[in-house]
Amino acid sequence: MTNKTEDRRTLQRERLIETAEATIAQSGHAALKARDLAASVGVSLGGLYNLVGDLDELLLLVSARTLRRLDAALAAQTGEDPVESLVGAALAYCRFARDNLGLWRAVFEHHPDAVPDWHVETQLGLFRHLLEPLRRIAPHRSEDQRKLLARTWFSAVHGVVLLGLEEMLVAVPYDALEAQVSEMVRALCAGARQG
Repeated sequence: MTNKTEDRRTLQRERLIETAEATIAQSGHAALKARDLAASVGVSLGGLYNLVGDLDELLLLVSARTLRRLDAALAAQTGEDPVESLVGAALAYCRFARDNLGLWRAVFEHHPDAVPDWHVETQLGLFRHLLEPLRRIAPHRSEDQRKLLARTWFSAVHGVVLLGLEEMLVAVPYDALEAQVSEMVRALCAGARQG
């Protein structure tokens, strides 16, 4: 393959990912249709599958972009006080989910048969924003205990945010959601210091 052909293919692949991202942001991941994507990028249906293996791979690529943007939002909350860092990260997560609802939902609703290692690493990389403050809050716990705690706390915040944004069951209304998430994380921090 010549450099010109490789460059064109790289540009088409990037345009495909951007198009899929825009579609998911507007209409959700169920709205992705291979023919529509191929037409919007200017390739044949077969040409689409020369750019990505299948729609699962494309969804994983979009998901990884979403996770990298979330990572940047969480990184911006890192500060001196570990409790405030965790509260800030939880609120950043809440706001990111609210502002990127379709893309955020796709991260959790898309279940491919196999998740490649590079995507798992992208997911797990987010936990560093919890682990560093937890090392200072709960130095008496082992690293494995803190890793489990980070996953549990993420699940708790995610669940409250999901129910609130989807207005499910006995969800906290959004105008109170951020305050409740903040209070929950502060309570978790107080418990981790004592336990």
